[in-house]
Amino acid sequence: MNLSDRNRLPLKTYSMLVTAASWTTIRAIGVPYQTLDGSWRLKFNFCGTYSGASVQGIQFSIAGITFKNIGGNSGQACAYSAFAYGTGGAMVRCLANNNAGTIDFSVNIAFTAAGFQISGDVELDSKPLWVIE
Repeated sequence: MNLSDRNRLPLKTYSMLVTAASWTTIRAIGVPYQTLDGSWRLKFNFCGTYSGASVQGIQFSIAGITFKNIGGNSGQACAYSAFAYGTGGAMVRCLANNNAGTIDFSVNIAFTAAGFQISGDVELDSKPLWVIE
C-alpha cells in the first residue's frame, strides 16, 4: 500500500435495496469507494426476475444513493445481461440517471418471465447513506 492509499476507506461489500414494479431481487450488492480526489463511486451488481407480461422500460430504485450529474447527458451507462422466456428481446439501454438514485433499463420484450443482471461502476453525488466508516 502506498501512502496515498491510506486516505481511502477499505473496500467493503454492502447489500443494497433495489426495487421496481413487478420485480423480485435475487441479489443486490454494492462496493462504494472514495477516490483520491474525494469523489465517491459505486461498483454494483444486482440481479432478479421480472414478472410482468411485457415491458418497454423498468425503472429500478436503489435506496440511499444519488448518481452524479455528469452534465449534458441524461446519465451514466451501466452494463447488463438478460434472459427472457417468451418472444422478442431487443435490449436498448441501461442508464444511471443524473441527480437520482434510479436506473432506467429500456427494453422491448413480450414474455412470461425474465431475469436481468445489471452492473456498473458509476460516479455518485456523495457518500451512500448506508456506508459506515
